[in-house]
Amino acid sequence: ISDGAGGVFVGWNDNRNGSPNPIFDPDGFDLYGQHVLANGTVDPRWPPDGLPVCNAPGAQYHFDMATDGQGGAFFFWQDHRATRQVFGQRILADGTIAPGWVAQGRPLSTTPNGKFITRAIPDGQGGFYGTWEQNNATNGAGEIYAQHVRGDGAIALGWPMEGLPLAAASNIHYSHAHSVSMDGAGGAFVAFEAATKVSNLVHVHRIANDGPVPTRAALIDAVVQDDGEVVLRWHSTE
Repeated sequence: ISDGAGGVFVGWNDNRNGSPNPIFDPDGFDLYGQHVLANGTVDPRWPPDGLPVCNAPGAQYHFDMATDGQGGAFFFWQDHRATRQVFGQRILADGTIAPGWVAQGRPLSTTPNGKFITRAIPDGQGGFYGTWEQNNATNGAGEIYAQHVRGDGAIALGWPMEGLPLAAASNIHYSHAHSVSMDGAGGAFVAFEAATKVSNLVHVHRIANDGPVPTRAALIDAVVQDDGEVVLRWHSTE
């Protein structure tokens, strides 16, 4: 992905610390990154053979990357240090971990349901949206989940800690493929294939810029304006 200054961040899965035959040592895969400057040389602040973004025990793979809009990069991946979970990391242009993030990445969904096929897209505000496919706990059918992560590593206000289910119908199995793109207004579009007993369908879901934020409120009024917008006014303890 672009670093915003004519250079590029590159990420890859690396078996340098595993068995010579990765087929028999799938847990040997780690996640590495590199920063290449606009002139084609490796950023001297980064290790010449790549920066270990995450080399924790267990495999780290099926990753994606997104720009942070400030010269750095987000990494978002499937992690096998326990069950198949999803983790994220933010690396600055100089190869250091961004404030608020931790070594080996921050867990962004840790339920025991298997998670795979991660995608990441910038939110345009210094954070990112991460999406993944997840096995249903009851029947194993695939589901689509999303998470909104701020630039400091915290979950965006109003978003569930384990991710927001976008498509979790129990009678539909989602294929191992989905894509995500920015909507130009701080949100994202997620497209995916859904297989029913009759046919395969293509769906799209729009993620709003911010999720629902619960609050104890006393409604004063609700007015529909001429342009179709609804204005709510209320009293609140906050």
